[in-house]
Amino acid sequence: MISVLIRAQAGQPVELLGLTLTALVPAVVHGLVGDAVVLAPKADEAIAHVADAAGVGLVADAGGADGWRQAASHARGRWLLLLEAGDRMEPGWIPEAEQALLAYSPRLARFRRRPASLPLRVAHAAADILAPRALTPGLLVSREVLTAPALAGRVRRLPIAIDAVGRA
Repeated sequence: MISVLIRAQAGQPVELLGLTLTALVPAVVHGLVGDAVVLAPKADEAIAHVADAAGVGLVADAGGADGWRQAASHARGRWLLLLEAGDRMEPGWIPEAEQALLAYSPRLARFRRRPASLPLRVAHAAADILAPRALTPGLLVSREVLTAPALAGRVRRLPIAIDAVGRA
């Protein structure tokens, strides 16, 4: 079962968080996603309201890798999917994620991110090549690997993309 960690940014339209949470509903119904935790800047009432209404956890974002690790300590699943508010998974991601977790048992896998703008697409493609193990949205990782001091192991690239509507 996957726990989804969603980073929300200060000043970002709260509808982006709602969009990401809504897009995860089919995976919850399917039994792939068990829970979600939102990382948010402290004292953001709009984000807190959406998280409460959706029944997901809320953690004050420590920023960077520390924020992801802190959110992981509140998640229930053995596997963690890192997303950003505004991310929507491409159709077909549920069986692809199941195959990655069950058949291949990777310690690290990465969904491609498809930001709305061309400059961000180029930046994301370069980052995926130069730092595939970085704790960034799109990473599907076991809890043990995420909480370790350094990410290690081969990263399996998954063919499904994430449409990054937000800041990404």
